Amino acid sequence: MTSRLCLLPLLLLATTSCAASPAREPEPVAIAASPPQPPPELPSPDASHGAEAHAEAQDAALPEISLVGDSSAVRPGNQIALNAARVPFATYLVTIHNRIHPLFADQFLASLSQLPATHSLNDPNLITSVEISVAGDDGRLARVGVIRGSGVAVFDVAVLDALQRAAPFGKAPDAIRSADGNVHIHWEFHRDPVKSCSTMYAHPFILR
Repeated sequence: MTSRLCLLPLLLLATTSCAASPAREPEPVAIAASPPQPPPELPSPDASHGAEAHAEAQDAALPEISLVGDSSAVRPGNQIALNAARVPFATYLVTIHNRIHPLFADQFLASLSQLPATHSLNDPNLITSVEISVAGDDGRLARVGVIRGSGVAVFDVAVLDALQRAAPFGKAPDAIRSADGNVHIHWEFHRDPVKSCSTMYAHPFILR
């Protein structure tokens, strides 16, 4: 009994000292910063919307369509016969076509198949006629303008865009250059994929 009484003050002392000591703050734990996560991928638009948006973006990115009108380089009475220039002209037209076709027919026209059949860009009768003047010394585009539009601005813009991206076309033979040093062509671009940008619809001129 005595030993129990002797232990009591010690237990009380221990209890008092524990209650009096302030609670220790928890040590801060270092948390490694997680690497930034990439933004979630946006759902890709459906195919038809993508093609239409691409066409509209082309329309917005390029300057206003230039209608040749009375400023056409080719006018009645200012041309001379091609004669011996027919063969080198035909060869040069093929060179130009080989650069335009992948951009206009293989890319642009092919992309329109993703649009509804009733879309204005899928009208097979669309035709844009342009006047092209190519610098004879280096084949760059000296000038390009629309002679007759298709009635669908996006289609007309796509024609001009294909021409601008396809140039330069390389040095032109002296025999096909006009007096101003340029090569002058009127070219029809068709929505019909069979006709598209065929050289059958390219009309060369040599100007006085």
